[in-house]
Amino acid sequence: MKYFAVSDNRQQKAEKIDAVLRDYLQEEVIKGKKILDLGCGSGHVAEYFSRANTVVAADVVEQMTTAKTDSLQFIKIDSSSLPFEENSFDIVIFNHVIYCSTDQLGQLKEIYRILKKDGICYLASANRYFPVEGFTKLPLIHYLPNRLFRSLYKTIRNTDVDLFPVGYHKLIGLIKDVGFTYREYTSEILKNPAKYHSEYAAPFSIPVPNCISPTSIFILRKLKHRT
Repeated sequence: MKYFAVSDNRQQKAEKIDAVLRDYLQEEVIKGKKILDLGCGSGHVAEYFSRANTVVAADVVEQMTTAKTDSLQFIKIDSSSLPFEENSFDIVIFNHVIYCSTDQLGQLKEIYRILKKDGICYLASANRYFPVEGFTKLPLIHYLPNRLFRSLYKTIRNTDVDLFPVGYHKLIGLIKDVGFTYREYTSEILKNPAKYHSEYAAPFSIPVPNCISPTSIFILRKLKHRT
């Protein structure tokens, strides 16, 4: 079901996240949850889920173009420390945000802290090992040393925003260091792009190793017995 009239790209992103969450939870509809969209941007993903859930949209800058409602509120955050109590959310959506953080481990620890026991996080990140850098569309530029890449990136994109690309193996290491269990959806989405409303598909049915896929996608789960 299409919940709002926006560009196909925004609708597709929301539907992709929804499809992964529903598959993992084995639920026909994601409803009645308390959800945090961390790094919400324009707010369209948050709006999508707010039709059947209570959603908090959070970002370092308010740039939401969607209307706030009783089931959708915006909170500005100033650092990797999140202004929420422990065990607050059933689901955290952390979609293509981690590579904007200077403290990626700290950010994941905060997500772990604010998730309810047995809560889950949808985590998607551009993969540094994919040969083409996603924002500049240039090959191999992100293989350069971090400082040089960031300087070139900001010049090419005419931006002051820093990027801190994270590779596949480093990302898994961060997930494990925090104490999450996880299920990876990367290859499953590449094999079944229609099911997951994905813009990417494995070419010619050739398996694409997860470590060089354009995007890495995981569901992280907070264990009930950990503190």
